[in-house]
This record gives sequence, structure tokens and C-alpha cells, in this order.
Amino acid sequence: MNPLGRLRSGWRQRPAGERYRLLGGGLVILAMLAYLAMEHSPWRLPLPVEETTPTASPAAWESAAERLGIRDARVDTVGTNLRVTGTLQTPETFTGFADWAVNQGWWALDWSLTRQAGRLKLEARFVRSAP
Repeated sequence: MNPLGRLRSGWRQRPAGERYRLLGGGLVILAMLAYLAMEHSPWRLPLPVEETTPTASPAAWESAAERLGIRDARVDTVGTNLRVTGTLQTPETFTGFADWAVNQGWWALDWSLTRQAGRLKLEARFVRSAP
């Protein structure tokens, strides 16, 4: 009897439950090997947007805010979002800053403009935008 024939007869002699467990375990091992091969392959899938968008430098944002007319600008990182506060001369100043942020890959999601002591106060939250 050839080795392949002995292997087949040995497989058939095993109980059905054991054959299913061996088959399931073999499939799990194959899936894990495929995952490892893909993980270490030079041909990788593109990364999600969150991993490819560089993190924002608060100093760069504060500099841009000052350049675009936002006084006393302060930028804080809150999780993956940015929180910008400051004072404005006109509401259009925020529009210009929001346009600049879109070019950097960020979207103004929540914002509020309030008058306090004759000044226009800004508080805005920016989130990363999809490419």
C-alpha cells in the first residue's frame, strides 16, 4: 500500500468530530500564515487616512492663525482633534482660517463666535478630513 493510501485510510478511521477539529485547526493555521505573509510583504495595502495624515503642529497652527488675523490664538490637541481659540476682528477672518485648514487636511466641525467685552471670541474644533 502506498503512503497516500495509508494516510487516507487513517483519516477515515478517525472519528468525525476529530476530523472536523483537525480540519478547523488547519484552516486557522493557514489563515494565520496568510496574515503573517501579508503583514511582512513588501506589497502592503494603503494605510487608513488617520495614519497617513501628519499630526498638526500647534505652533504652526498658531502662527497661521496670527498671520490670518486671529489674535491671541491658542491651539490645543484633544485626542485626534484640534481646538482653536482666539479673538477676531471680523467673522470673515474665521472663514479664511477655515479655508487654510481645509488645505492642510482639516475640517472645522464645530465652532462658535461670541461677543465678549466688545471682542469677537472664537472657539472651534477641527477634525481630519478624508482625502
